[in-house]
Amino acid sequence: MRSNHLSYSAVTAYDPRESEPRARIELATPSLPWKCSTTELSGRVTIVRRQPYKATIKIVSVRNLVLVLCAVVLGLWMGFGRWLFGIGGSLTWWYAPLIALPFIVLQLWAVLRLQRAAALGKRIGPAAYLALAASWFCAAGFGLTVPDLVDARLVSILSHLGGAGWEGMSIALCNPLGIIAFATSIAAVAFAHAASRDPRPSEDELLDAAEAAGVAPTMVAHPLDR
Repeated sequence: MRSNHLSYSAVTAYDPRESEPRARIELATPSLPWKCSTTELSGRVTIVRRQPYKATIKIVSVRNLVLVLCAVVLGLWMGFGRWLFGIGGSLTWWYAPLIALPFIVLQLWAVLRLQRAAALGKRIGPAAYLALAASWFCAAGFGLTVPDLVDARLVSILSHLGGAGWEGMSIALCNPLGIIAFATSIAAVAFAHAASRDPRPSEDELLDAAEAAGVAPTMVAHPLDR
């Protein structure tokens, strides 16, 4: 018994009088052994190459300046805030390179990715800004509660202003606040990176790249012909 299947052939012709090649596609459907219907389609073939978008950042927006300012100020607050109240100690030289500097780097990284997304004209969701705001809140709380070693005792800004009864509370709060500040900063970087990713190449761009590399595209056989 003869199985029905769809076969086709394509012929490309080029007329010097035409500015574009023309293609004729013949579709043959043998529905019965003694009867075969053939359909011919013809038309112009136009190859459209989409030019990649090249983003250039011409100016720095006020929003980005505010984000950078908050990142730097809060990073310094986490590392050196106690010195503003006269209770700076030796632990500052550990907090500055291990806490303040990485926090500023993460924040600026997120701002750069957001700036790239804006330059590409992409939509930036609220998740990145909410993560940044949460990291700022936790960073401010960390600067208030992180203790420093002054006169052989641990003193934080909160215990310095509220009394010795706040020393234990400061130590208990500073660790989770610091962890959440870094976690939300990393989340902001991830959200900003997702918003600024380059678009995936289209099928036409992949074919153009293969043609430029000298690789001939192949056609996959129809499942019914296997």
